[in-house]
Amino acid sequence: MRNLSNVIQKLIDKNTFPQRDAAEVMEQILSGKCSDAELGAFLIAMRLKGEDSTELLGFVQVIRRQAVKGRAAAPNLIDTCGTGGCLQDTFNISTLAAFVAAAAGAKVAKQVYTDPGCGCSSRQVLASWGIDIGTAPPDRMLKLLAKTGLTFLYLPVFHPRLEQLVRVGQQIGILNLLNTLFPLINPLKPRGRVLGVFNEQMTTLLAGVLRTQGVRRAFVVHGVEGLDEISVSADTRISELRGGQIETYMFNPEKFGLAEKSVSGLQCSSAADSAQIGRIILSGREESERTDTVALNAGAALVAAGLVKDLAAGFQKAREVLRSGKAWKKLEQTAEIAQSLAKKQKKPLRLLKNKRKTRK
Repeated sequence: MRNLSNVIQKLIDKNTFPQRDAAEVMEQILSGKCSDAELGAFLIAMRLKGEDSTELLGFVQVIRRQAVKGRAAAPNLIDTCGTGGCLQDTFNISTLAAFVAAAAGAKVAKQVYTDPGCGCSSRQVLASWGIDIGTAPPDRMLKLLAKTGLTFLYLPVFHPRLEQLVRVGQQIGILNLLNTLFPLINPLKPRGRVLGVFNEQMTTLLAGVLRTQGVRRAFVVHGVEGLDEISVSADTRISELRGGQIETYMFNPEKFGLAEKSVSGLQCSSAADSAQIGRIILSGREESERTDTVALNAGAALVAAGLVKDLAAGFQKAREVLRSGKAWKKLEQTAEIAQSLAKKQKKPLRLLKNKRKTRK
């Protein structure tokens, strides 16, 4: 077993570990025998050096092996989670994209990171809609997937061995290795991905890692104004994985007839605000840059799921799903079945009525 202090020194000296050595390092970290100080130094040193694909694959190999086991009878399963680290305080775009994609027929198992410092936590948003993922055991969330085609995998529930590392990562208060690793450790091993990243250099790196993991179709994206999503407010760098090949290009919303809008239209102030924005969008009562952003990201998810041929077709399909009310019905169905599975009450919670005016 490697001494973590020696590992940290090698990282400071800009050394890169082969996959097997990286796996040994993660085994030591998850053993519970490292101090918080050692883990904090490791995370910072790793961030300063920068992650290599072989290191990420070694880390992920061990984390997945020690995750809560689960299986999903969905060969074209997809995930829409990203690294986090969006600089713009936007509403929960990837969570809404998951509902839209599921309403269009995709099977979605979206991971949800734990971040108590985040004002727009997906866990809190889902809870306000009557979907409790914070205390739900893994088998319940897998049953939710089987019944609705959609589920949410909460990090503390499916990866309890990461508890110390996650806590330390939150304490140091900067983007770190965990942000990079999180989208790669889905225990259900989805074959399609839409993965937003916090800087543009990461799109090709993580697309390559996904390819090695056996992912068939993926969009790894970064909005150049700081979004970890496909953006309507500026160009988006996309590394697209298809047929074992990776193509990296810039996407501009004007390609789909969308005028660039200010990113301020995507921002929210709290989880409650994000939940209310989500209700408006999923209800199909709004035509705005917010709706278009969700439709773009859901459209990419539909491509990753093999339901449409390209992003243009996916965007149009997602728009149709939103306008038809199918996305809202998927939210209601998911909340109802989640509560039924939890056996907390006989009737689902009533979703709060939207009192906002429709934006044009």
